[in-house]
Amino acid sequence: MSSFTKFFATILPILCVVLEQTTTKPVKSTRCGAKGLARYSVVFNAEWSRNHFPKMYPLYRPPAQWSKLIGRTHNDDYTLWSLDSYASHGVRQFAETSRTRHLDQEAQGYKGVLDVFTAPSVSRGVGSTFTNFFVDSRHYKVSLMVRIVPSPDWFVGVDSVDLCKDGKWVDKLSVNLDPIDAGTDQGFTFTSPNWRTRQRIFKITSSAPSHPANPFYYPKLKQLPHIGFLVFKRLFVYGHDENEVVKSDEGKHTHDPAVADDSYMTTGEMNHKHTTKEAEDTPLDCLVSDWSNWGLCSKTCGFGTQSRHRMISQHRENGGQVCPPLKEERTCGSMRTCKWKAFRFGWS
Repeated sequence: MSSFTKFFATILPILCVVLEQTTTKPVKSTRCGAKGLARYSVVFNAEWSRNHFPKMYPLYRPPAQWSKLIGRTHNDDYTLWSLDSYASHGVRQFAETSRTRHLDQEAQGYKGVLDVFTAPSVSRGVGSTFTNFFVDSRHYKVSLMVRIVPSPDWFVGVDSVDLCKDGKWVDKLSVNLDPIDAGTDQGFTFTSPNWRTRQRIFKITSSAPSHPANPFYYPKLKQLPHIGFLVFKRLFVYGHDENEVVKSDEGKHTHDPAVADDSYMTTGEMNHKHTTKEAEDTPLDCLVSDWSNWGLCSKTCGFGTQSRHRMISQHRENGGQVCPPLKEERTCGSMRTCKWKAFRFGWS
């Protein structure tokens, strides 16, 4: 199959949606003012490392990784997810299992959806993946999600990012990402069993949820390190005239516009990428259990010692606070516990 045929097969459903909604259906959303059909790339850069997030970092069964990226371009009539709202059945299924059976029903043309796009999964905590998508003057917002694996119902993503500013298509845009709780499972740890609940979607911070079992709970930090970031890049704009193709301002490259990689990043974006990767490691203090009960006295007659112990429940990492003493001793016993024959008084 030629490259032209592949491109035509990709863009044809988009054009059908645009034609149908502009000729037969009233559209509630407003136009952004930008002309043409714009093609964008999005790169998801994952930065979920053990240095930045040392607490309970999953190393196996399964190790830290990311699901595939799912996204939609749409108008104001559609919402994939939003903070302080309840997750839909499709979002719940994806946030808990990475499956998209319900979301797959929200295809092109569904309630203001223009384009449906995905990107491959990331097999490690640190890595990247990318894909392309289309927007037009009526459907100029983009929403997407990537699930944190393993997790009860945690993900990262953006909600209704506007790619049209002042009547023009945005050329470049970087967005930092923080973990989000879908509000459908009360589990605190990465591999906690399913514990169904119904809460509003909320952002996970260094202090909330305020439970020591939460792996993102770092009460000494003002905010969590960003767990990743997105880079949106305008590639081409296809005008109303079929012969009119408007290139990006950085169109003087020899790369295939369908491919997104580091060569598409500006100096500022590359600095963003390296600065994030070289951010200070998150310190993890040593935590210990409660003291055990005091053990038996070392002597049954007279004075001896007895001890108690506590265990390390969280090892120190990245320059965190050192562990306190794990053993404590004290004097014990009494002469009153001795039998009389143990004493010698010097007479016969």
